[in-house]
Amino acid sequence: MPKALPNPSQSDNFLAKKSLRDEVYAQLHNRIITGEFSSGEWLRQEEIANQLGVSQTPVREALDRLVAERLAERILYRGVRVPQPSKNEIINAYTTRLLLEVHLVRLATPAISSEKIGELFEILKRLEDFADPLDLSLHRQANKKLHLIIAEASGNALLSNLYSIASNAFPDWMLYERVSKHTVFLPQSLEDEYQQHALIVQAISNRNIDLAVESAVNHLRSISKEMIRFLCTDADVLEVRERQIWPHLNLGAYE
Repeated sequence: MPKALPNPSQSDNFLAKKSLRDEVYAQLHNRIITGEFSSGEWLRQEEIANQLGVSQTPVREALDRLVAERLAERILYRGVRVPQPSKNEIINAYTTRLLLEVHLVRLATPAISSEKIGELFEILKRLEDFADPLDLSLHRQANKKLHLIIAEASGNALLSNLYSIASNAFPDWMLYERVSKHTVFLPQSLEDEYQQHALIVQAISNRNIDLAVESAVNHLRSISKEMIRFLCTDADVLEVRERQIWPHLNLGAYE
């Protein structure tokens, strides 16, 4: 016999649960990428449930999803916390992101729709408006959205998902937090990042694959310089790792 469909009340409860779980996930996700939760901070299930006024079930499900996406880590017998990556793990996440992002930009530039290009320019406008350091949390969310739109426009869902994982593994929140504490450098850092994004989006809009890829590489290597300055990443190790993957990027000689 065919399986009976749930009655309306059961269906409503399922949808409500799903919506609540997603909402809890969205709130925790934003609090991590904006630095409200600092690196190494424990995400206590009961405490979060009390703060949000929900049961522990949707919180547990949201935490499981964050762990799967590398935005949180589960420590045996202790619980879930915001990742506290080693310097080597940060370099690995950066080089993986570099490797994936270059290929995604190469695929997305000829394939992206006019609608998605319009979304990229809208995000650029928001990023330009977020010049005030007080807007850093909104800035980070818009920044991440811009890169994910490009990844999704590649038409390769698996590669896009891998990029999302690599992007989550790279601790943007740590870098932004350190840069924001150096008020002398912050305005110029935000301006440089905006200009780099503008070059990427303009090149994609013009369907110029070579320029889009070059602009994406320049943007990421600018991030590597900030990693060295603000996260005390070993410059020699970082250069070795970049040289190892450079032949796979099809960019010519390493400079």
